[in-house]
Amino acid sequence: MQDRASHWISFVDATPTHYGSISVSGSGVSYGSNSDYRLKENIVDLTDATTRLKQLQPKRFSFISDTTNTIQDGFLAHEVQAVVPEAVTGTHDGTVTAGNVVDAEGNVVKENVRSDAELAEGETFVAVKTDPEYQQLDPAKLVPLLVATIKELEARITALENA
Repeated sequence: MQDRASHWISFVDATPTHYGSISVSGSGVSYGSNSDYRLKENIVDLTDATTRLKQLQPKRFSFISDTTNTIQDGFLAHEVQAVVPEAVTGTHDGTVTAGNVVDAEGNVVKENVRSDAELAEGETFVAVKTDPEYQQLDPAKLVPLLVATIKELEARITALENA
């Protein structure tokens, strides 16, 4: 039996269904997301992974905010979204409006809130600025595509070797 890691953060809802965790075990950190078969339906094998994988466009880049200009390998989220949409959150070129909440007398009661903030009765949202809302990529969602591609390529290699 494997020792249970210490969960530093657990993601649960009100039921309380457990969705995942960030854990520490020894000197390592693990990120866990539910993957139990009992939580899934409509299960089919992943096919044609090589075709999809070839559509991904890895890039080399540095982040604008990185003053050291460290070059990294990675992806542009909006390009991945076209191939593996479940790996990306957010909207391409998305923005969010920020502003203040004012009461009926015009007094500012909250500053720098998003336009989708809940307002109390008599409160009004006053837009101040529009900021970028950046897309995020979960690279773990690319792993099944990578593994399926390796399996497809291995089958092709085996077939060629046996020909």
